[in-house]
Amino acid sequence: MLIAENLLLLVFMLLFSAACWGFGSALFKDNLHSIRILIGMTAILLIIGVLNLIGIAYLAIMSLPLAYGLYQAFKLASQMIKERSTATLLVPKGYVVIGAILALIWVLCAATVAFPDAYNSYDDFQKYFVQPVKMIETGSFYGSVLSTVGKETFGAQAALQSLFIGFLGLSAINAFDAVFCLLLAAFLLLEFSLEKRQLLLGAIVTCLLVTIHPQYVNISSVYSFVCFAIGVVILHYRLLNAEPAKLEYRIALVFGALYASTIALKTSNGFFAIAHFPIVALSLLFIGHEIKPVAK
Repeated sequence: MLIAENLLLLVFMLLFSAACWGFGSALFKDNLHSIRILIGMTAILLIIGVLNLIGIAYLAIMSLPLAYGLYQAFKLASQMIKERSTATLLVPKGYVVIGAILALIWVLCAATVAFPDAYNSYDDFQKYFVQPVKMIETGSFYGSVLSTVGKETFGAQAALQSLFIGFLGLSAINAFDAVFCLLLAAFLLLEFSLEKRQLLLGAIVTCLLVTIHPQYVNISSVYSFVCFAIGVVILHYRLLNAEPAKLEYRIALVFGALYASTIALKTSNGFFAIAHFPIVALSLLFIGHEIKPVAK
């Protein structure tokens, strides 16, 4: 039974990744596919937030941005296949290595944390289980002034978890953070290191992420925050090394969306945004870059 659940989880994660990649590609072109997935997930999160605000965040409605992302992914993939010859469609060796590492991490997660037998009795049952289930059932996770929504979290984690439990059942509530986000964080590290021709170093850092970082605390934001933090750092690097003529307001909007997402996941993540944003501003001031309007 557990094998079947993990296979279903794998299929859903691939479809969810494709939807996020398609959505992200339609909004922001980046050389890293992992960054496109992260940006697409951010856009889907924003839409679910609006649906919560107006009280219609039901699974059927939340599936619409996923369907749009899959459509964009199919459209872009078809275009890429048409533009390339058969020889250039072969997967580069670096991505084969990345795929192998991600497969090993998935096997580890499938055997350990994808469907745990126990949860944090002090946090999960009283708070974090309630929010995604309530959202799917009522269209919004806001319940009362006694709720932790707004104090400890703005509900972003619950919003993304709701997609997993909506399609896979409540047993998959831990899979979004402990499996999908861990894999995405590893993909971000590995793909960026491949771009910089430092794949071995990226593999070492990824191994440290898996072995040192706690595999389970509770079902609140752990690896999801890691994904957004890595994305912000990569985009910061992009800003520092981009030609001034190529800088657009769009990248500033992406920065703001990623910062907002980290805080929406868990309010304590705001310390990262508060600490990192001045560094970004000062570094841009130091090198004299100016973000210009999008060229028409």
